[in-house]
Amino acid sequence: MRPRAGHHDIDVDHDVDSYDPGPATAPRPPAAAPPAPPGPGPWVDQADDGGDDGQAALISAPMKVAPDSSEAYAEIERLRDVLVPQAEAAMPGTQILVTGQTANFADFFEMRDTYTPIVFLFVLGLSFLLLLIVFRSLVIAVKAILMNLLSVGAGYGLIVWVFQEGNLTGVLGFQQTDVIEAGLPLFMFAILFGLSMDYHVFVLSRIREHMDDGLPTRLAVERGIADTAGVVTSAAAVMVSVFAIFATLSMLEMKMMGVGLAAAILLDATLVRLVILPAAPIFLPNLAHAPRRPLHSPSPLRTAHSPCPRVHALPRAPRAPPGGPLIVIEVARWRGWSAA
Repeated sequence: MRPRAGHHDIDVDHDVDSYDPGPATAPRPPAAAPPAPPGPGPWVDQADDGGDDGQAALISAPMKVAPDSSEAYAEIERLRDVLVPQAEAAMPGTQILVTGQTANFADFFEMRDTYTPIVFLFVLGLSFLLLLIVFRSLVIAVKAILMNLLSVGAGYGLIVWVFQEGNLTGVLGFQQTDVIEAGLPLFMFAILFGLSMDYHVFVLSRIREHMDDGLPTRLAVERGIADTAGVVTSAAAVMVSVFAIFATLSMLEMKMMGVGLAAAILLDATLVRLVILPAAPIFLPNLAHAPRRPLHSPSPLRTAHSPCPRVHALPRAPRAPPGGPLIVIEVARWRGWSAA
């Protein structure tokens, strides 16, 4: 029989009860196990595996707790903050890195906690500045940010209510979970904020166009909503249908994303954009938006002493007399002619 790597297969064709093994040999003493890390901890074993060039070593330190438990994260923190610095101090010039499933989780959570506030501040701040430049109204910029955050918060709350509290488990076909996917909140924020801002600017631009045409605030809001309701509803229906497909998948992370995005967009396109957004200009008529500067008015940066350029209107061409053709002769200076 062909032996396999790591062990051999042996066929036995003999009466085991009558087999005489002969003189017993002295058993080999068991190898001494390497010492475990000092102090209390859930460590089980530790083994060294040196590299071929003798410049690298892999130390395996299994733990007898779940890799995503609080005890495991505490041990990773103690290993990196206490044990590794002591070992590096005892071996100058040596670099010690800690890896593994628990260490990767800890690094991901640390990076998420570091960059999530930066992403939030960057998106909110840039959106605020753009809205302030376009609409020239502090109220509109602040109101848009609050409405978009309202839609995002509705999606977060719905995920907690459905998955962590165990509601609608029979309808969606899943088991209640105590945790939410770590990267899901930031992903949902980016998607929902972009879509909500798109709807908001689209609807508000139409309302402002009617107000610039001289319509009263209430009538401008009514016509702006009527002009954009079909487009917003159709776009929202497409997005809700697409994200609802993810809610039918068996993977829990995909199901969370589908339920959160579909429900948040549905609330944003109905309750927020069709109820709360139109109500704001009516309750704040004087602060709704800053009127556009007329085209013929001088720039505010122009001083009182700086001359304004004059624009001369071109003369209109005479109309043709009734019943006959019209011939217009334009007399211009010849380019080759020069004054004496």
